[in-house]
Amino acid sequence: MDYLLTDEQKMIKELAHKIAEEKIRPVAAKYDKSEEFPWEVLKVIAASDLFGLFIPEEYGGMGVSVTNLCLATEELSRACGGIAVCFHH
Repeated sequence: MDYLLTDEQKMIKELAHKIAEEKIRPVAAKYDKSEEFPWEVLKVIAASDLFGLFIPEEYGGMGVSVTNLCLATEELSRACGGIAVCFHH
């Protein structure tokens, strides 16, 4: 559901969804079983600049609203809640 999202929000949601489906879902069970920190997945998320969503622009981030951060976290959570928590914190 879009809930009248802006184009920027739709782009963030689509990017997070793509990462979730292509990079997280295939390895989620492995990380759950091994209890390892998902460094490789978080490197992919970092390369996509999703970590900079809530960081102010003057510090190198995107400086967008907390809603955008929540949209990304929600999409990542669909593939793995544990990895989404690592992203969000």
